[in-house]
Amino acid sequence: MSHSQAVSLQTVSPQVVSLFAEQDSELCIKQGRVWATVGTGGENEEDNYGDHFLTVGQTLRVAKGRNLVFESMNADMPVFFDFLTV
Repeated sequence: MSHSQAVSLQTVSPQVVSLFAEQDSELCIKQGRVWATVGTGGENEEDNYGDHFLTVGQTLRVAKGRNLVFESMNADMPVFFDFLTV
């Protein structure tokens, strides 16, 4: 049986959000548009950093052990999001 845990938050624009995936996780955008980057952090040369642009209803998988950093693409609009363990 799989258990899912969720964190639901709202950002205050402009604000950068940094999260660490302790388990395989998923970012789901409920309101707003974000620019997100996923990586392991530090000086890891094998890191697969990637920029992702998400809007309402879109999701981004974040593998266990990865860092997720994102910010609103519209300084006048807060972002509502869920960060789910999958």
